Amino acid sequence: MNSKTVFITGTSSGIGLETVRYFAGQGWNVAATMRQMELARSVSDLPTVRVFQLDVTDEAQVDSVAAAAIAAFGRIDVVVNNAGYAQYGPLELTSMEQIERQYRTNVFGVMKVMKAFIPHFRLSGGGTFVNISSLSAKIAFPIFGVYSSSKWAVAGLSEAMNIELAPFGIRVRTVYPGTHASQIFSKMDAASEGDASIYAPYVRHFLGSQADMAANHPSVAAKDIFAAATRDGWRFEYMPGRDARLLVWLRRILSNRMWYQMQVNSLLQPPNPRVQRLMSWLMGGTTPVQAVADARLQGEG
Repeated sequence: MNSKTVFITGTSSGIGLETVRYFAGQGWNVAATMRQMELARSVSDLPTVRVFQLDVTDEAQVDSVAAAAIAAFGRIDVVVNNAGYAQYGPLELTSMEQIERQYRTNVFGVMKVMKAFIPHFRLSGGGTFVNISSLSAKIAFPIFGVYSSSKWAVAGLSEAMNIELAPFGIRVRTVYPGTHASQIFSKMDAASEGDASIYAPYVRHFLGSQADMAANHPSVAAKDIFAAATRDGWRFEYMPGRDARLLVWLRRILSNRMWYQMQVNSLLQPPNPRVQRLMSWLMGGTTPVQAVADARLQGEG
């Protein structure tokens, strides 16, 4: 059996699946979790991978699966908290049930998994958590306020835990992926209550402005997740994708007024094709996300 083992949540597709493949390719054992076991075929060709069924919103299941993974491999060295989904739409039109569901998965799920593994890491003399946040935790975007806030919570938790758990040799790293070609988009939960026509043109303008952008392949994030899990030193944050780094740089150099007006304009004005092409080139993505935008816009009135 290999010497290192990683436990990864949300591995049926996208960044989670690519992360499983990347760790396995580096010779690691992988405990891969997913809610739907029929999707386990996606990693059936990887001999060092074992799949566990897990819904991170189920606390009892989190505890039992964590114990089962530890028993199966003897020791877990790294835990990657990747499970999550995106909820979008104006806050006014978003039900409290949707908001609570977003937090149950994206925030409370991360907390539950960390609580399940902290004792194991502490008794083992150390370990590493890699928590997947989002570019939206560095730069909050309109229409994605609930999702952004959940990812800000993950970032805040990670920073605090990296300090709190340091006496036990436990490290916490945070990864902030930019736009990646992932099924998280097709699984997005749209705001479901109120009069959607009030916000329809603003939602259409903003989501349309993303349509011609280029996305990163999920393997880009997987490489940074592996680096976050394995590198020594004082680097606590990783930002996969040139789009993420570019936007954070723009936010830093632009005045608050300029940044605010640019964001408001994305709601008030139809997308400018020339600007879209320029931004897409600058961001350096590889996969068109037009189909993603079409899926987002469906049913927006």
